[in-house]
Amino acid sequence: MLINNKHITLLDCTLRDGGYYTNWDFPLALVEKYLNAVNTLPIDYVELGYRSLDTSVYHGEYNYLPRYVLQRSRQLCPNKKTAIMINLKEVDENSVVPLLSNLSQYVNLVRFATKPDETSKAVKIARIAKQQGLETAINIMYMSTWVENPEFAKHLKGTEQYVDNIMMVDSYGSVYPDQIADCICKIREQYKGKIGFHGHNNIELAFANSLAAINAGIDGIDATMTGMGRGAGNLRTELLLTYCAKYDQSVSLNQLMETIEDFELLRQKYCWGTNLPYMISGCNSLPQKDIMEWITKKRYSTSSIVRRLQSHIKPINHDNIYHDLPSANDTEHITMLIGGGESVGMHIKAILELIANQTKKVQLIFSSSKHLHLFDSVDNSVSRYIYMIGIEGKRLETQLASLRSSDILVVSRQDPDMDIYIPSTATNQTYSLPGQNDDYSLSDSPLFASVKIAEYLGADSLLLLGYDGYDADIQSDKFNMMEETQSVIDYFSGKHQMCSLLPTKYHNLKEKSIYSLLAL
Repeated sequence: MLINNKHITLLDCTLRDGGYYTNWDFPLALVEKYLNAVNTLPIDYVELGYRSLDTSVYHGEYNYLPRYVLQRSRQLCPNKKTAIMINLKEVDENSVVPLLSNLSQYVNLVRFATKPDETSKAVKIARIAKQQGLETAINIMYMSTWVENPEFAKHLKGTEQYVDNIMMVDSYGSVYPDQIADCICKIREQYKGKIGFHGHNNIELAFANSLAAINAGIDGIDATMTGMGRGAGNLRTELLLTYCAKYDQSVSLNQLMETIEDFELLRQKYCWGTNLPYMISGCNSLPQKDIMEWITKKRYSTSSIVRRLQSHIKPINHDNIYHDLPSANDTEHITMLIGGGESVGMHIKAILELIANQTKKVQLIFSSSKHLHLFDSVDNSVSRYIYMIGIEGKRLETQLASLRSSDILVVSRQDPDMDIYIPSTATNQTYSLPGQNDDYSLSDSPLFASVKIAEYLGADSLLLLGYDGYDADIQSDKFNMMEETQSVIDYFSGKHQMCSLLPTKYHNLKEKSIYSLLAL
């Protein structure tokens, strides 16, 4: 690839970085068209995917790259060099050898992704790869944090004979163009070989940063078709090649368009690209995975999430704001946990009938305020507890008419970094759950908190309603929520008698039809 009369090595890593969305499975027809296009474009290397050790979860063929895949790729793209990547955290000096042996007939370059503080390990592994007859590169991640850990670059001194390239990776998409030259200098002080840049597009600077890196003397650039890549994605190959077309007449825009159309269809399905969470990640140098995990829970304000992930920000002090939750006066209760599943609305008549038929006192514990209004008609003797976390109070405000003065709002003081919004009209009936010192990783889960409230109130047998679960082909955020709830169910299995009275897709949970109880 020619820019400003200088050849810049272009590596397209679509199949490797894009695999985070497809689980490293790609239709063969798409791959064939893609590799045919790469074969005619001014792309120097095509990175085919990861070469990984066996894991306990399913990943597709471009995460393991069996030899037949490497051979097929070489045949489809004979004019270009091929690259693979190994995640350094998965291997050591012994286990990496089987992954690399006898690959040189199919593979030219192996790259090792590493954190800055593991650079010395990456150098040792690269030396082994060089002995296998392969070109080597070390992709050093978290570029925006290098200023906090400048010592890592010292491990690169004198490694040029077995490390052919150092790739600077802006993992969080947080680097600005005016910082690029300083990062290059940090590497150049110790390392005299080739340097490349791999940008992420959280704050839409991947292209600007790549041009800044080229102008600062960089040797190579990473890109992907349509920017397909983990999180907010990468520099678009087609954007860079379109820019190059004015310098290099060998760019075939027609050939490029044909394969881009296939990846655009994938983009419509998987929706990669930047969004507000990724922008927050980029502007604050925070891991986009952590940002997404918090935001998809839809429990906390965005400012709380940023504060939670930035440990240097002073946490909020919730002490002495709420009184401890009063204990239950009655020893005999029927305890029902009300989740957010649609089955509650579908079977509400039966639920209300079951509550009305109880001879013992009933206590309802709502994991959210979503279905509170459906229980407006229950007798005033029924105790209603609503778990409040993060921005749940905002949702409650939309149905304050359903909130009784006898209702109890229960908040968690588990994490002082996270805001808890309580409607001003409900502060007198808001309490905190005492003794909440659980180090369980999902202790902010609504189901976990609901069970803890039930424990405090002396309940042992728990009837669950509205814990439906989701189908297998659900969106990733709902899948994560289902995994979380399943983990909580497993955690309490054996500690409590838990029974779902409505249909559920959760395992390790006893089921009983609510209608069988009404038939007695």
